[in-house]
Amino acid sequence: MLLKSSIDDILKDLSKADKTLLLAKEYYGYTYEEISVLLNIPISTIKSRIFRLKKRLISRIHRSD
Repeated sequence: MLLKSSIDDILKDLSKADKTLLLAKEYYGYTYEEISVLLNIPISTIKSRIFRLKKRLISRIHRSD
């Protein structure tokens, strides 16, 4: 329950674009190619943004512990 609360707090701090990318990949299971077509963003951009988002989220989770 505590982890879910922390994740919810972190997600609400993300921009709408970042939240959309992260949820599309991790929650809905879209591939990078599918996200690229849906959002008209190059695959390499999507991969790097999701990688950076995950790093940032992990860092925040570790700091909140």
